[in-house]
Amino acid sequence: EKIKRMENKEQGAEQENKGAQDSNANKKGGGRVKGGGAGKRKEPPPVNVWEYFEKKTPEQVACKQCPFTTEYKEDGPTITLERHIRKQHLDAKAAKKQQNQPANQNQNQNQNQNQKGQNSNQNQKSNNKPTESTQQKSESTSSSTPSTTSTPTPVTDLGTTAGIADEDEDPGLKAGGRPQKNPKGMRDYTPLQVRIRQQVITTIADCFKRHGATTIDTPVMELTQALQGNYGEGNKEIFNIASTNDPDSAKESISLRYDLTVPFARFVAANGLTKFKRYHIAKVYRKDTPRMTKGRYREFYQCDYDIAGEYDSMIPDAECVKLLTEILDELNIGKYVVKLNHRKILDSIFEVASVPKEMFAAIASAVDKLDKVEWKIVAEEMKEKGLTEDSIQKIGDRVLLRGEAYSTLEKLETQFTWPETSPAKTAFNEMRTLFGYLKALNVLPRISFDLSMVRGLGYYTGMIIEAVLLSENSGTNNSSGAGEGAVEGGIGSIAGGGRYDHLVDAFGVKDVPAVGFSVGIERIFSLMEDRCVGQRDNDTEVMVVSVGRGMLQRKMEICEELWRNRLSAEFLYNENPPLKTQLDYANKKGIPFSVIFGEDEIKNGKVKIKNMNAGAEEEVEKGGEEGKGDKKKRSRKDAE
Repeated sequence: EKIKRMENKEQGAEQENKGAQDSNANKKGGGRVKGGGAGKRKEPPPVNVWEYFEKKTPEQVACKQCPFTTEYKEDGPTITLERHIRKQHLDAKAAKKQQNQPANQNQNQNQNQNQKGQNSNQNQKSNNKPTESTQQKSESTSSSTPSTTSTPTPVTDLGTTAGIADEDEDPGLKAGGRPQKNPKGMRDYTPLQVRIRQQVITTIADCFKRHGATTIDTPVMELTQALQGNYGEGNKEIFNIASTNDPDSAKESISLRYDLTVPFARFVAANGLTKFKRYHIAKVYRKDTPRMTKGRYREFYQCDYDIAGEYDSMIPDAECVKLLTEILDELNIGKYVVKLNHRKILDSIFEVASVPKEMFAAIASAVDKLDKVEWKIVAEEMKEKGLTEDSIQKIGDRVLLRGEAYSTLEKLETQFTWPETSPAKTAFNEMRTLFGYLKALNVLPRISFDLSMVRGLGYYTGMIIEAVLLSENSGTNNSSGAGEGAVEGGIGSIAGGGRYDHLVDAFGVKDVPAVGFSVGIERIFSLMEDRCVGQRDNDTEVMVVSVGRGMLQRKMEICEELWRNRLSAEFLYNENPPLKTQLDYANKKGIPFSVIFGEDEIKNGKVKIKNMNAGAEEEVEKGGEEGKGDKKKRSRKDAE
């Protein structure tokens, strides 16, 4: 009723402006009815609602062009259905697109033009049949007007009905279908992108295997109770899943896994393992703010490597650092630096600065921003959180230290006073031992001992590690490039990890100490994607090409022989494709070889093999039936 009143008011204002046209408009049913009272006008031509709606149940109907449903009793009033049709499917957008009207025309003008066109049809019919009554004319027009009953107007905007954000930009919704876009922070991958990502995964997995790791798999969903409390400020980024209608799982609160480390700890506890070296490559989910241009998504792959078990101090830690550098070197993604720190040193710094223990996490979060903002901004944040100037100064003097491993450790030990019982004393000895192992493993030149590096996850207890790309003007991958002069690239951290000695204990079993790291494959992929422009997105080696008609079965026979001999081959799915079409397809796909034959080649028992890159052709004898059905397949060398 409100919509009708607004339409009446707008229609009345328009008719008053027209002045002399009012009488004509009233005769055509477009204006007010004389003597009918203020605000009343003729109803627009009726719509056959059943061209748009279908009955789902005796008391419910659904729109044929969008997800709208409503209650409807048999022989009930159809005003709700008509209002939906006019509002959603005969609106200004549909009329504008269908009739190619100017973009600045508003909804009322479109409706008026449609109505005038309908009234014009009525007048034309009345001229042909002058004896018909006005009511008969209206009924005749409403049953024969194409815009209302014969062909429903195409749906162009169903965003309001579907309840999808940004519906005006989604072509699926505009076409009356389902949305085409992805959820926020998630993306599709083309065949070439998947191929590049698989190459990265294969490289990383080969490095993991070279160090003796075996792989496992865990569910993509975990109990929320198992995940909560492990990620510091990241706990708010856990994707919680609403409980299902399944009565058996009504008491279970489920979440998508945030990382692969906590599921690994649960796996170790559930299987009673005391020593285990594993790698795991799978998707994880985080409900944070995505930055798609910098490889930060809500759904992404992690490549995890972890060593669980009781070993001599810092030996597994050193192997993790070495393995990380091997992976980054083999991926050849550019210059990088591996930052190292120790959580016990950080805690000791906060203790020396008289930071209350309950504020450790908040202050650590502020320190972690030093790779992005200046110290004065971090200091201001600490001041807002209640720290004194003296405490802030003590923290800054220490956390701003970074650079070559041994020299930074010496400064930290000699320039500042530490209590004899401070955990930092133990951490200093552990880091000195670690640096010695890294020197033996030829990794030390890649290392920066960075006291500002925090790693926000709450379960770390010892050494922490983070790999960051360097921009082009940061120097080489040595101690000078890893020091204060290093400039981090825009992609951010590409790998990180550390030691967590008490995470398994959280699952109710004896402590199984562990250390590991994770490589963020999506950020690496975003770097490599630009380098692979023009690369093939398939593995096809041979294109089978025929000349002439009636060769389809012969092509199938040749393809079967190639497949049987472990060669990748394909042909076009047309009975008689032109030769040029087949060769163009092979060139477009980057297929290196073509097997070409026609009637002459069939008679002579030969085929032509064409090198698509060089353009050279060679005629060879076609293979016979040998090997067909053999249990023992040919070797790859024989096949080539």
